[in-house]
Amino acid sequence: MITRSHLRGIALLSAVISFACVPSPRQSDTHFPEFIFEIWGEAPSRDIRSLSEEKIVQKILFSIREAEFSSTEIASGIGEGEAAVLEKLNKLQQFGLVILDSGKWQSNIPLYTEKELREAEKLGMKFAAREAEILRKAIPRIRDTYRKTTVSSQFSWNSLSFIVVGGILSDLCVFDRIPFKREYFNTDFQPRLIKPNGERWGYTGFEKLPQRYPSRAHAFYHDLDQMEKGGIATWGIMDKGYKKASASVRPEFRIQRRHVYLALANGRLEFQKIAEKTGMPETKLRDVLQEMLDYNPPAIFIEDGRYRSGVPVFTEADLTMLLPELDKVAEIIHREVTIPRFDESKKRAQELGHRWPLPQDTYVRDKALCMLLDESLLTRIPAEDLDWNFGVWCWQGTLPLQADVNK
Repeated sequence: MITRSHLRGIALLSAVISFACVPSPRQSDTHFPEFIFEIWGEAPSRDIRSLSEEKIVQKILFSIREAEFSSTEIASGIGEGEAAVLEKLNKLQQFGLVILDSGKWQSNIPLYTEKELREAEKLGMKFAAREAEILRKAIPRIRDTYRKTTVSSQFSWNSLSFIVVGGILSDLCVFDRIPFKREYFNTDFQPRLIKPNGERWGYTGFEKLPQRYPSRAHAFYHDLDQMEKGGIATWGIMDKGYKKASASVRPEFRIQRRHVYLALANGRLEFQKIAEKTGMPETKLRDVLQEMLDYNPPAIFIEDGRYRSGVPVFTEADLTMLLPELDKVAEIIHREVTIPRFDESKKRAQELGHRWPLPQDTYVRDKALCMLLDESLLTRIPAEDLDWNFGVWCWQGTLPLQADVNK
């Protein structure tokens, strides 16, 4: 499962159930498609996952995705007992996934079948081309700014352009920064569900298909984990596997390793300086450093008695320099891609008789980045499985996202 701790992410739930589905509770001779549910952000409870894995729950949600019905009508239509249906509806209502109005239930989340996905793909092609054009024109200026950063002294633009343009600009700035700025804030571009603490989250069902979008070579995801004095992330590729390092699990997310990366953000350090910065006991630190040296590829390197990071770490000064430049490009994408895409998706859905706009997922972004990859404008993606550290990056301090961008 792909997760993003405390931040917006696309979490793929293994809620894939095969069952019969109908466009309304009265048409019981039609088969239900299989669905994968995706979460935008963090769900208010772990119970969401187990609930979504229940066949009866998915049948209920799909049966009321376009129209509202009473619990009696729903039960009759999906072939389940009314008491069981009502129990599930009440649970779904606790999480805001359904709404009850005058005795009628209706889904409060979209579920998309192959038909809607193909319409979204067709519509998204032109917007992907436009986003690619915006990024293509911006790359020289972004590259020049990047070359002024501290991290660029250890990691060339060619080795990190996939992270900077893909992960930081096209994902974080476009999805997590610009739509939350006061001048652009619009609930159309925010997750629609709200947790008791006021945080927003999203929950969407997609029909399980061999390829959700056949015209997209790769789909990308972002795992982020913010710490007190920085964070670590993987800007990854959904269709690619990762090779293991020498450790039994991917090592970049082990907390002690993170402290080492952040300590090395400004350059090479001797052992004693790392001990001072991390606060780790020397015996423990030696073990940690040796394990990191033994990874394949190494997580750190030692040169002339000093250690340097094998993972890029953006300093606070780096982000202060880069983010305004990336935000300028993200604003153009928001105005010229995100907003008109939503408007056209809403209009086309209405023409097709659908209640929800066509899917506003990451297809346009992913397709645009694939275009740039084909033009060799971004870091090459290996044909084989990826090294454990491909797309892994860190940052010092706070990375302002969502509500933080206005502070």
